[in-house]
Amino acid sequence: MKFIDIEKRPNYIKVRISSWVSGNDANHELDIAESWCREVECGKRINRWSFAFKTDAEFTMFALRWQTE
Repeated sequence: MKFIDIEKRPNYIKVRISSWVSGNDANHELDIAESWCREVECGKRINRWSFAFKTDAEFTMFALRWQTE
């Protein structure tokens, strides 16, 4: 996944994602990332292409796991 926009606000960090794959494969990849977020209690998916995090630590953990560029 590539992070195309990172919006830092006082109460959250929102990240918009662009996937390297297309179609159903992209949805599958994002669904896996969403499941991972729930499993490790690190952020949440807020729409098809965005995730939100409460802290910099959550965002960093997600970035280390999922960011490819």
